[in-house]
Order: sequence, then structure tokens, then C-alpha cells
Amino acid sequence: MRNYLVLLYVVSVFDLFYLTPFSLYADIYIQIFSLLGLLSFVLFKLYKKVVVRFVFIAVMTLILTSVLSSNLFLNQDLLSSLIATQHVFKGFSVIYIYYLIEKKKINIDKIIMLLINVMWIYTLFIVFASLTDFSFVFKSPVSGNELLITANKFQKDLLYFGQIYFLAKYLTSKKSINLFFISIIFISTQLYDIQRGDIIFLILTFFITIYLFRRYFSAFRIISLGFVSTFIIGILAFSEISEDIFQKFNQATLVFSDEKIIQDPSIFVRLNEAVFALDGFSNHPFTGNGLIRGSKKTELIGDIYFYPADIGIIGVMYSFGIIGLYMLIKFFRKIYVIDRFKLNFVSLGLYLYLIYSFLYSIKDGQIIFQPARFLLCYLIIYTAIKLNNIKRLD
Repeated sequence: MRNYLVLLYVVSVFDLFYLTPFSLYADIYIQIFSLLGLLSFVLFKLYKKVVVRFVFIAVMTLILTSVLSSNLFLNQDLLSSLIATQHVFKGFSVIYIYYLIEKKKINIDKIIMLLINVMWIYTLFIVFASLTDFSFVFKSPVSGNELLITANKFQKDLLYFGQIYFLAKYLTSKKSINLFFISIIFISTQLYDIQRGDIIFLILTFFITIYLFRRYFSAFRIISLGFVSTFIIGILAFSEISEDIFQKFNQATLVFSDEKIIQDPSIFVRLNEAVFALDGFSNHPFTGNGLIRGSKKTELIGDIYFYPADIGIIGVMYSFGIIGLYMLIKFFRKIYVIDRFKLNFVSLGLYLYLIYSFLYSIKDGQIIFQPARFLLCYLIIYTAIKLNNIKRLD
């Protein structure tokens, strides 16, 4: 039973319920784990564990930086400043997961297997929603605003994890069926709407994987990956979305040209957000300006469209300043020092997902604004190595 309760937590951390009628309950569920994490930190003396101290200090640093900066520089009241950090606060939840793993109260390998099963069910749903143009109206339980939710607004982080998981499985098992699974999942993520960032960062992750584990990539396996890439490109090229792909990437290149010829509204909006963020960063470069509560945004910065996560690392600079950039470097170092050859395919999949998450944070800053998923993957790998639950890959 405990495994399934933790599975629900992991699924929630992957934002599976985001912009659904269950989103509020999922947030509350994670926050309960966060409170349990803080209690475990004190009651079970987890502060003696180096890795747990790192998680606690990292999350607390981000929270304090944001709360103090938004209160001092934007005059946001302390309560609103605290509420604005709710997604960062979720990072404490992984401390409780560490406790459960260390005390062997859960089977994390079983939970990951169950997570992959959930991923396949969700993939089928995404395909269905994309092909049938399925939609529904989501009403925010906080603001009361209504939003039309279509297939392009469903969170696909779990599907990206699935692709990387099967890449790790291919690397360790050498079974080509895993390449087929990667192809199916990737195509499902792009059926309704082309996501430039997803394509770019997945490709980067694949190339980095080939470089890091080049001793395992024979000519045949590289050719196999090339074949799968050709298969995916071929399907996309002969479909109606091929023109969308070309147009989206073409619009992205116009960032370096005259902004008057940019037709993609998402690029134009992000350019304006970046200009605003860089101006704010220049005013308070060390700590940034802090996170802003949604209901206070117009009052504090005016009636403008601005969401720091839209502009990734620039948004991190605006919100957390140099401290935020320092935390990004710290997270990268945590990835760098992992002995990648001391992993089985489950931990290897998590390791590659850490790389993907770090790369994607250039675009959306997710490991800073919502660090729970990154820290969860890191802690699972750490405990697996420390508790000798896995054998060396080589």
C-alpha cells in the first residue's frame, strides 16, 4: 500500500494532474509530504546525512532569498511572499522519500516500474486527445479563472522521462525494441503541437548520452539510433505537421533579425519578458526580485504578461539573481560527480533524466522554480549507490 501512496506522490511531482480538476488535491498531497519531510529532518535526525542537508539548505536558500527579496524590493507582504514559494517548498518532500528508502519501507524499483505503466496509459490518453481534439474547461480553484484545456496543454514531463528511461534500457539491455518505444512516445508528444524546446533538448540529451557512454555504443548501435531518428523524421516529414515544424524553427531564428517580421506570438512575448527580466535583474543582481504571488502580480509589477518560467535561466536571474545561478551550478555539480558506471538501468534512466532536466532548465528554469522532481531523482540515485542496491554497469 505504501508503494502506491508514494507512486501517487511521484506522479503528482511529474505534474500529471496539472490543469485538471485534481490539481489542487495533488498540490496538497505533495505539501503533506513536504511537511513530513521537515518533521523527518528533525525527529529522525536526518540533518546528520550530508545529502539531506544539501537538499534542505538548497530549498531553504531559495525560499529565503525569494521571500526577503520580494518583501524588500517589491514590497510584497510576507504572507504572499511565502505563498509565492509554494512550488519551491515542495522540494522538502523528497526528504521524507529518502527516509522511506533508507528504512526500506518502500521498494523504489517497483515504484519506477509502476510509474512506467502509468506513463504508457497516459501516452494512450495523449494520442487519443491529440487525434480527437479532446478538450475541457478548467476552472482554477484559487482564482476562479477558466481556461480551455486541449492536448497541447497537458503536461508531458512523464512522457519525456519515459523516452529517457527506454534509452537507458537500450543502453544496458541492447534490445532494439526499446528504440521503438522511444519513437512511439516521442511522436505522441508532438502529434497535437510541435514543441521546439522538447525536440532540441531531447536530441541534446541523446547526443550527450552517446558521448558519456561511448564505450557501449558500437557502430551497429549508433546506426540503430540513426535508423530510429530517420524513422521519426520520416513520419513527421510526410505528415501535415512537417510544415509546422519548419515554420516554428524558422520563427525561432528570427530572434536575431528584425522583430517586426516575427509572426510567432510566443517568441515575441518571450522577448518582451526577457527585456523586463533583465532590467529587473540589473536592479538587484545578487538576490534577484523574488517570486510574486499570482494575485499580487498586477499590483506589484503592473498589468503586463510576465512569468519567469517562460524565459528559463533569465527568469531565474530575475527571481533569484546570482544566488539562483549559483544553485544551478551546484545542481550541475551534483550530476557531474555521480559515478555513471555504477548504475543499473533504472538509476541510469534517472541519471539521464537529470541531464535532460538541467538542459531544459535553460528554457524554463524548472529545477529552480520546482526543484522537487530533480531532487527526487538525485536522491534515489544517491541512496541506491550508498545502500549498495545496484551493481556496477561495467
